Amino acid sequence: MTAPPDFTTDPAVAYPELVPLRTALRDGDRPAARRQLADLPAGTRTSLVQLSPEYGSRELLASAVRADPGDTIAAAMLANRLVDDAWAVRTGKPPRSGCSR
Repeated sequence: MTAPPDFTTDPAVAYPELVPLRTALRDGDRPAARRQLADLPAGTRTSLVQLSPEYGSRELLASAVRADPGDTIAAAMLANRLVDDAWAVRTGKPPRSGCSR
């Protein structure tokens, strides 16, 4: 009898495009994160932006918006991060992310 496959909650299993984005955000490399998202299909880009609060610090995302207020991807990532932070305050549960604020 074969063993069942390992269970994982890593979203990169479903979205392999997340791996370089996650690395760029954790490293604080805004240009690399922007490049990773720029050429993706809209649906994939939206999914990855929704996952971004787990990886990009609030300061990194806010600085990206300050540097380029017209960057709608950075604005959406920051908005998702702020919503995640607000829910953490409201529920008293830690934010989804484990990265620094």
